[in-house]
Amino acid sequence: MRYETTMVAVLTLTAWLSFTCPTRSEPRRQLEEQTRFSLEEPIKHPVPIPEDVLKILRQEADITTCEIRPEERSKIPPSWYEASGIRLDGEREEDLIVKAKNACMWGPNLGPFWVFRSSVNGHYLVLSTVAVSLQVLKSSTNGLRNIRTAAIVTRQPAYSDYRFDGHTYQLAGGEKSKHS
Repeated sequence: MRYETTMVAVLTLTAWLSFTCPTRSEPRRQLEEQTRFSLEEPIKHPVPIPEDVLKILRQEADITTCEIRPEERSKIPPSWYEASGIRLDGEREEDLIVKAKNACMWGPNLGPFWVFRSSVNGHYLVLSTVAVSLQVLKSSTNGLRNIRTAAIVTRQPAYSDYRFDGHTYQLAGGEKSKHS
């Protein structure tokens, strides 16, 4: 009887583990994908920022309150940013969410976030916005996941939803984002 009970327990545990643990065909990274990003919290699984993305970031960044002259943009170090891989289309290319890590680029309760798509020719910018947080949603438009940002406006939370129009992310409701 004790042998049978032990065998049932072992088989039950084995079956449970086979359904809950990742397999070789199921990358561990996909299970740990971060979808919520806060300006003041570090990214959980940072990834290196490719040089083509850094070049765009250095041109895009508002550095008016930073201790660097505009003509020295090319010297902005990668450590001023933090990036996370994300699959905006679900399965194929790994895209990037980048946020400013250096507080000199932040405003009051706001900071820049950038979203880059990956392509065979490198990366291209599909959203540049300022917020206190950014969330990649499960819903999608034109093949890419929708994005929601949050900000504090007159001491109240304000949310903006972005949808992919086939080229860039646009504010839902017809308004244009910074990068249209």
